[in-house]
Amino acid sequence: MRFGTWRHFVRPYSVNHVQTGIVTAALRLRMNIASIVNRLVPQRSQSASRSAPNRARRLSRDEWKHVLLSFSQFGEDLAVLRHFENRIGYFVDVGAHHPIRFSNTYLLYRRGWSGINVDANPDALELFRKKRPRDLSIHAAISDKIEQVEFSLYAESALSRIEVKSGPASVGNATMPEPVKKIVLTTTTLEKLLSANLPPGKKIDFLNVDCEGHDLPVLASNDWSRFRPEVVAVEDWEMGESSAIDRFLAGNGYALAFLQKPAKLFVRATTELSANNLLDKQLPI
Repeated sequence: MRFGTWRHFVRPYSVNHVQTGIVTAALRLRMNIASIVNRLVPQRSQSASRSAPNRARRLSRDEWKHVLLSFSQFGEDLAVLRHFENRIGYFVDVGAHHPIRFSNTYLLYRRGWSGINVDANPDALELFRKKRPRDLSIHAAISDKIEQVEFSLYAESALSRIEVKSGPASVGNATMPEPVKKIVLTTTTLEKLLSANLPPGKKIDFLNVDCEGHDLPVLASNDWSRFRPEVVAVEDWEMGESSAIDRFLAGNGYALAFLQKPAKLFVRATTELSANNLLDKQLPI
C-alpha cells in the first residue's frame, strides 16, 4: 500500500494551537495536584470554620479598658500594686530570674519603682542591667550560712537553682532534666547583702523571694529587726494549713494576705491589706 505525502496524515498545528495545548495541560496538572492535596489534608467545612472561635483576635478598645495585665506567674504583682496604690516604692527581688518574664517586680518598675535584683545566674544579670537600668542588679547566691554551693543552670532558666535535698521542694528532683552546667558559688546572707547595698535611708517596701525551694533559708538569713519590708512574697511548696514559712514569718510579725498556691503574700502586722484593695480598683498600666 502506498502512502501519500506527509501532508495527508500529519495535522498542521499553528502557534495558537500549541499555546492552547500547553495551557490546557498545565490546568489539568494543577487540578490533579489540587485534588491530591484535598484528599491528603482534611478540610474544615464552612459551617465549622464559621463556628470556630477566632483565637487570634485582638482585644477591642472596650476590652482594653477592663483588662488587668500581670507579668507574674500567679498574679502577685496586681495584689502588690493594689496594696501600695499610687505609692512609688523600693523593692528587693531575690531569685529575680528575668527582668520581665514571670517577674513580680516588673509591673512595679513600669510604675516608677526601682530596687535591687539578686540572682545566682550571671547571664540573667546582664539582661537586667540592659532592660532595667534604674535597678541595682547583683550576682549572688543567698542562704542562711556562708558556704560553697553548686548552682545548677538549666535550659529552662526558671528552673535554675541550688539543689534542695530535703523537704517538699525536693520531691520533684528525680524528674528534673539534666542541667546545662553547674557553677560553684560562695553564698552570702541577705543581711550582709542589704547592709552593703541598700542606699542610706532607703526602706524596703516589697521583698520578693523566689529561689525554687530555697526560700526559707533566704528568709532566715535576713535581720528582721533592721530590714522589715511592708510586703513579702514567697513561693511555698509545703502543703497544709501552717507551713514552716508561715510559722517563720508569723514569728517575725507578718500575716498571710494572699494565697494562690504556691504563691503567698505576707503583710507586716502594722499595715493592712484589705479585700477592697485586692479586688475593687482598676489600675492604669
